[in-house]
Amino acid sequence: MEEPRRPHLWGERLTRRWVDVVTCVSESVRRFTHRQTRHPLAKLVTIPNGIDIDRYTRDIPPVPSDWDLPDDSPVVAVVGRLDEQKDPLLMLEAAAQVCKGHPDAVFAFAGDGPLADE
Repeated sequence: MEEPRRPHLWGERLTRRWVDVVTCVSESVRRFTHRQTRHPLAKLVTIPNGIDIDRYTRDIPPVPSDWDLPDDSPVVAVVGRLDEQKDPLLMLEAAAQVCKGHPDAVFAFAGDGPLADE
């Protein structure tokens, strides 16, 4: 969810009377936009920003066998754009905390973006 920026919200509030529809990528963004900009819910439409997973169904083992993980290792997959807005570095911090109590936990990141090299 996008962090509120004062100039951005000021512009949204100033122009809301001339807006017919605002598209949001999720219901949580729709609610956030309503709270932050006071746009009427009737003018906020959700169009999910997802993918059709049926296009990608294959018989893939839950964890690649070349990772040599015990069968009972918890695996957390993080899939998304590696960008400041998505804050994947926060997930890395959380992973470090989780691994203190569960040293067998595995975190796998998949995605691309400006923070890919971090």
